[in-house]
Amino acid sequence: MPNANYPNPNFPNANMPNPNYPNPNMPNPNYPNPNMPNANFPNANMPMYNSALHNTQIHAVPHIMPPPQQNMNAFTNNWKNIINPLKGCKIKQMFDDREFLASFVMGINVDFNNRYMILDDETDLLNFTAIEQSKFCSRNCLSKQCNPISFKLISPGKPLTKPDVLVEKDCSCTICCLDRPTIKLYDVVNNNEKKLIGTIKNPFGCCFYNFKLLDSSNNNVIYMHESCCQLSLLCPCPCGPCKTSNFFLHDTKNRKEVAHIQKKVPFIRFVKEDIDNYNIRFEKVINPEWKMMLLALVLYLDYMYYDIHK
Repeated sequence: MPNANYPNPNFPNANMPNPNYPNPNMPNPNYPNPNMPNANFPNANMPMYNSALHNTQIHAVPHIMPPPQQNMNAFTNNWKNIINPLKGCKIKQMFDDREFLASFVMGINVDFNNRYMILDDETDLLNFTAIEQSKFCSRNCLSKQCNPISFKLISPGKPLTKPDVLVEKDCSCTICCLDRPTIKLYDVVNNNEKKLIGTIKNPFGCCFYNFKLLDSSNNNVIYMHESCCQLSLLCPCPCGPCKTSNFFLHDTKNRKEVAHIQKKVPFIRFVKEDIDNYNIRFEKVINPEWKMMLLALVLYLDYMYYDIHK
């Protein structure tokens, strides 16, 4: 008797499918039909597909990676994190060889914009670069108190178009106590929008340096009232008692000393007489915005009184 489990090879039953004896009329992946294309069992009548050659051709052409896209928001304004832990700063004016060549070679006294390096007082690491952006004609034709001033303070690694802080003074007609200069500091936020940090006012004082530092709410927080009759100011020299000048800043509420500015005359003054270096100790000043106002005060002090304009 026929049995599906033990089929008789002499009497195959075509009506009964058996996986061990496939029907040639039915498709089976294990027994491909020569009339149907199969990648694993290529048809002799069809052109052979050389996969090795295809892979060689693919890898023969190098894949060119596109350049990385620059993220415009990568430059974050973190100047407060930089200045907050500082106990003091060194401010060094950079030597401008253009003025040197114009003065000593051509005999022409021309003033170019100043540049300063602001360093950590303890480690000498660069924290900011201050770049003046005054116009050439106004800088050489107007008086210091009337000339508009613009400084950019930029932390390392940031482009010139993305400053951290702007220091600006408008053009004014200053005569003694009339129309006294006012300096404003701005925090440059997203899309170059300016946010007021504070204001520095320069009241008139005969034989005295008078400055008032106001916060963003227009509150008087720090002031300076120092005599201009110091030996190093009257006879600056890079040695002895004529080398350093001292300026002390006080809290408006309790009148106590909170910061100290020291002006130093470098030896390069023999080559260029309007170069000076400064040391500033923040001492009891903790607010980073107040520290930035003190840095701006040093820049303005140097520009207004010690940047010789002939």
